[in-house]
Amino acid sequence: MLTDLHVDPLYKEGAPVECPNLLCCRESKHKSIFPNVRAAGKYGEPSQNCDLPPATFESMLKFIGDKKLFGADFVAYAGDSIPHDQGMETFESVRDINNYISEQMQKHIGDVDKTIEFYPSIGNHDTFFPDK
Repeated sequence: MLTDLHVDPLYKEGAPVECPNLLCCRESKHKSIFPNVRAAGKYGEPSQNCDLPPATFESMLKFIGDKKLFGADFVAYAGDSIPHDQGMETFESVRDINNYISEQMQKHIGDVDKTIEFYPSIGNHDTFFPDK
């Protein structure tokens, strides 16, 4: 079972780990406010300010697929795909990140072992509020 990936397609290696924005580790206009802050690494940061970079997500799936670590009949994905930038999402951004997650799971796991079935669902963060 996989859940709460919160992949951030805007994650940027070298971006500040601390920032005045809701979500950091992205290109920021505010770099000068935090001149001595640590820069985000390629595969992520152990910080509550940053979400998962696509490079880490894809590397994880590739490792699982290459090693055939499953030995399972199916993979359940419980959602929470989108970054923690609530209030900034659009219908298109929510759709795109959920499609990306599904496509990468199929590519790195499903195409490696055709017997594995996927059962995705949306999580409480994977919504779009049209009246916001």
